[in-house]
Amino acid sequence: DLSELAFQASDLQGGIAKSQLALELQTTSERLSNFPSPASLHRAVEQHESLANWVRESATLQERARGLAERRQDGFEQAIVDLRAQLKAGQNADACAKDELES
Repeated sequence: DLSELAFQASDLQGGIAKSQLALELQTTSERLSNFPSPASLHRAVEQHESLANWVRESATLQERARGLAERRQDGFEQAIVDLRAQLKAGQNADACAKDELES
């Protein structure tokens, strides 16, 4: 009787262990099913790389635009300086002509 009970207890413990293992396996399987597929991970990486490239290109274009705007501003400032010099030269020429006419 005692050996029969020991055998049943051992069999019961084995069944419990198998049930726990089956439950762990099911839980692990459910967790894995929630993970994205390798293909979707690959697409996500490609999209991330594409976005990173776009951000770099955008920064480069912004820098170029800033450089062009600065050169344009420098050009305007130089044009103003040149026009002022021409105006002053014209005023000096007018003054010289006026002096010659008066003399």
